[in-house]
Amino acid sequence: MGYTHYWSNHEIPPNKWEIILSVARMAITELPHATPIVRTAGNHYSNEPLIIGNNLGEHSEPILNGDRIELNGIGYMSHESFVFKRNGGNDLCKTAAKPYDVVVCVILAYASGLGLVDVRSDGTFADWEPALRWLSDKLGVEVPSPLTCQAA
Repeated sequence: MGYTHYWSNHEIPPNKWEIILSVARMAITELPHATPIVRTAGNHYSNEPLIIGNNLGEHSEPILNGDRIELNGIGYMSHESFVFKRNGGNDLCKTAAKPYDVVVCVILAYASGLGLVDVRSDGTFADWEPALRWLSDKLGVEVPSPLTCQAA
């Protein structure tokens, strides 16, 4: 089974999707350099760098466009691709709590906070806390755990 996040969403309006994309870009750009260092949700693999690549786990840009967000870790710090689709559906991503998991948690937590996605996770609040803390600090408002939110 493994450490997995599950989510479902209906089609996300374009204006809300653009906001999610901007938060995803910010997380991908800033989290690897965050102070204090945020290496991974739950602080697993804390000695490994947070490097985000494409959905194949390669040193290439993640995909962030009008339809989807696709990303993964790099090399041996990759696991399953995170693919979040604007047009909705039910999906899952086994991150094995590798460093890119914190970016996955940021994106899902933000979308959940907007009431656009229902999230379930094998992770605990402690696993999600680094992502929630970073996101709350960036936005200047407390972002609730998606494990307690339900989409409208």
